[in-house]
Amino acid sequence: MASKRKHKPQVRWAHQAAFTKMRRKWSRKRKIEDKKALRKLFNKAAASPLIAAELKWAKEHGIKFFIDRTAVNCGGYYTTGTGVVAIGAKYVGSDFGLEVLAHELRHAWQDYHGLIAWDSEKSKNADFTAFFINDAMIEADATAHQNLAKSQIRDAWLKKRGSPASRNREDENVTLRKGFLSWFDVSWPSQLLPRIYGDDMSKRYGAMLGVYDGKQKPRRFEFKIDEPNSPGFNIHDKQDVLRLGRHFSGAGNYLAGMKSDILQRRILNPSLARSFWGAANDNQKKLTSALHCAFLKATYAPERVNGKLKATRNVTRHPWP
Repeated sequence: MASKRKHKPQVRWAHQAAFTKMRRKWSRKRKIEDKKALRKLFNKAAASPLIAAELKWAKEHGIKFFIDRTAVNCGGYYTTGTGVVAIGAKYVGSDFGLEVLAHELRHAWQDYHGLIAWDSEKSKNADFTAFFINDAMIEADATAHQNLAKSQIRDAWLKKRGSPASRNREDENVTLRKGFLSWFDVSWPSQLLPRIYGDDMSKRYGAMLGVYDGKQKPRRFEFKIDEPNSPGFNIHDKQDVLRLGRHFSGAGNYLAGMKSDILQRRILNPSLARSFWGAANDNQKKLTSALHCAFLKATYAPERVNGKLKATRNVTRHPWP
C-alpha cells in the first residue's frame, strides 16, 4: 500500500546557524585559503556531469562547504540537519576529493528529502533492524553516486589524453542500480564498506546502550551538533523506499527499474541487520543480538533515568572512510 504520509522537504536548514557561528571564529587567512581550495575542487568537478548536477542542486538549496582540517579516519562527512558538507583537508586537492564530494552531496540530498533516520527512543523507526536497513540503503545510494562520478572523471581524463573511454557507457540508471546492488553483495571478497560501516555503527550504538565496552575506531569532526530526530523512510512501504532512487533533477528514478522482489527479499529483509552487518567482526554476532534486544527494550519497555526516557540518539554523521 502506498504511503499516505506527506513529505515536506525543508525549505531552510534549521541547524545551519551552528556552522555560521563556528566559521566566524576562523582567521581571514583560513577563509581565503579554503575558498581557493574549494573553488579548484569545484572546477575539477565539471568533468563529471553527475557532480555538476549535484553542485547545481546544492547552490539552489543553500548547501555550505568547508575543509575540515582535523578530520580523522574519514575523507569527509555530511552533518544531518545542517546542509553542511565537509571535505577532509588531506583529500581536497585530489581526485578522491571529488568522490567524497559526490558521496556527501548525495547525503545532503537524502537529508533534504527526509530519507535519513536520526534515531531515538521516540522515533517510530527506533528499532535495530529498521535503523540499520535505513543506514545501509542511504550508504549504498551515496556510494552508487560516488562510483558513477568516479567513472565519469576517469572517462574525461581518457578523453583529454585522446584515448577511448574505458568501456561503452551504459544508461545512467543501470549504472546507479548496479552500484547500489553491489553494495549488498557479500560474495565480493573486496566488499569491505558494509563491514566497515556495520562495525562502526554497531560499536557506537553498543557503547551508548551499555552493551559494548570495547575499542572504537577514533573519529574526529571539527563541526559537531546535537542532531534532531527523524524516522527516515518507512522500510515497510515500498513506495516510500523508492523515493531514495530519485535523481537530483527530480526527473527519473534509478531504483524504479529494479526487479520487484529484489528490494523485499534481498535488502529490506529483517535478517540484513542481524546477519549481513553481523559479519563485521569476529564478535559482531553477539553484539548484534545484544543491540537488537536493547532496541526492543527501548521501544516496548524504555529505561528511565531520573524519571526521564534514556535517549539512544544517533551520533554518527555519515562519514566517508
